[in-house]
Amino acid sequence: MILSSPGGARRPPRGFTLVEILLVLALVGIVAAVGIAPVVHTVGLLTRVEDDFAEDTAFRLAASRMAGDWQSLLPVPQGPAFRLIRRDKFGGAANDAVVAWSGVSRGGDRPQGSVLYRVIWPDDPFSAMIPGLYRWFLGGLLPHQVDPDGVSLDRGQLVLPDVTALRLRVHDGAAWVGQYEGEFPPGVEIHLERDGKALTYVDWLPQ
Repeated sequence: MILSSPGGARRPPRGFTLVEILLVLALVGIVAAVGIAPVVHTVGLLTRVEDDFAEDTAFRLAASRMAGDWQSLLPVPQGPAFRLIRRDKFGGAANDAVVAWSGVSRGGDRPQGSVLYRVIWPDDPFSAMIPGLYRWFLGGLLPHQVDPDGVSLDRGQLVLPDVTALRLRVHDGAAWVGQYEGEFPPGVEIHLERDGKALTYVDWLPQ
């Protein structure tokens, strides 16, 4: 039905004014913002949880690899089987090193030896390597013959990049201690830090 004026002229259809269009757009924007905000928050939360889980998994894999190297019941020919060397860098950053007689199967005629773990820092001399936690297998060397600062840095295997602190304690059968030299201890506590996050991992070794 088309409306007409009393004089018979047709009245043109009425459209939306600019103000009405802007008002509708503003309302749509508000509704969209209210609806999207929880979604954005949830996605951000899930991303943080995923990152934290990945970081925790990386920490635990590194710590469990260390403990796995110490599951040794092989007698050491001479001297201590396990050495925990308490160290700190300038400024107090934890910089421990640990050397243990290797119970890892070498196969064939390859010699037994020691496994060393320590952190390589960005300021380590003559090193262009990625900073982080490294592992060395030192065939033919007994734990008491290993100098943690005398190893060839480029022979190390990267275990976990960007580690900024390594602190260990062992349970000597009576208490947790921060420095140790002797047989394989009953328990180990490994504390790692990187990117402002930290993990403390405890494991018990076979006796």
